[in-house]
Amino acid sequence: MTTRIVSELVPELNYNFLFEEDNKLDTRDVNIETDLHEIDIFGNIYHIAMGELKTHPNKDTLVYFIAYLIYDSKVVSKLGIYEMNKRDDTLHHKSMNYSKYTLLVDQYFYKNPDSLLPFKVEEVKESVVVPSAINEEPVVAAAAEEPPVEVAEEPLVEASAAEEPPVEAAEEPPVEAAEEPPVESSAAEVEEASSTTSLLFDFLKKEMSTLSKKPSVSGAYNVITQLRTFDDELSKDKDSEYKNLIKIEDNNKAVYDPTFFDTPHKITKSLLIAFEYILNVKFICLYNDKINSFSLLDTLTTEKLDKYALKTDGRVLQKNPSFKKYDPTRIILVKKIENTNSYEFVQEINIKEDKTYMSDIKIVFETKPHEHLIKSSLTKLKTLKQQFQTL
Repeated sequence: MTTRIVSELVPELNYNFLFEEDNKLDTRDVNIETDLHEIDIFGNIYHIAMGELKTHPNKDTLVYFIAYLIYDSKVVSKLGIYEMNKRDDTLHHKSMNYSKYTLLVDQYFYKNPDSLLPFKVEEVKESVVVPSAINEEPVVAAAAEEPPVEVAEEPLVEASAAEEPPVEAAEEPPVEAAEEPPVESSAAEVEEASSTTSLLFDFLKKEMSTLSKKPSVSGAYNVITQLRTFDDELSKDKDSEYKNLIKIEDNNKAVYDPTFFDTPHKITKSLLIAFEYILNVKFICLYNDKINSFSLLDTLTTEKLDKYALKTDGRVLQKNPSFKKYDPTRIILVKKIENTNSYEFVQEINIKEDKTYMSDIKIVFETKPHEHLIKSSLTKLKTLKQQFQTL
């Protein structure tokens, strides 16, 4: 059997014994009361719940909690474990502060990350988020031994997520009604888009086609409308291209328009920002082949940032779940096409291997104003921050 989880505290030990029969609910955790938490894995949010404290069979001072993947109030499978050295007899699965520990994820999911996608949370409602080491390289490369997990029939035993206050509706206010009709691209603009931004358009089209479910766009829509005062070029009278991608229905709900990719479109700043949050990527613009800013909002200043944080738009943006949990795992370099408001594709960089680019990005991230300085978040930009620490 391939090693599934290696202990970090006692590296010569592992947790293979948890998977000898299957990866379903441990019989010792049947009918316990537990809490529901949220966790970011590979850029998506999932629900997990922990079982009772258990002792490693080969070391009585090494204790652990099994973390279960939860979907539709049912246990899907064991996801990983939280381990610690036994201090006393007061450790309890409901009173633990899991944010102080690292989730050791079953190596199966490193080999088969797509097997998690059917169980991701589409609308974030819980307020508790615990960090994981899922974005780090696995300790042992695991070969897949089991087929992708399926939803188990056993129900989650008395999951008491209600004890944690859900995020209020105000966290992401209803989108504003469209202030103007979607911008129609002229024949000349379509021709320009086709000839100058085809690579970027095709890249985005391909990325959107790989999404397993219809994208949620309301968060992206609100981010754009709340950032307008930051950038003259983004203002509604100069760049409303995003309204060709996001439509407002009669019930004031923002929805993705799949016909967007039926015809070529020029890719403007508002569209880039929308795709940042829809695809969970970061676009960095090159100026004369140099990286001058982490933000696409190139007219942003520290003074603007400080004032904006105190305004209504700034306060609303801070509560936007899409903004708070933004954690891009990929960086795409683009550049602006001269004398237009369109952008073109340059390349995607490897955030773990392209040290030169990442060093330049780290410098502007730490020294230049950008919208993510408005308020820190447990999960926001976590992956990039971890990579910056390795430079």
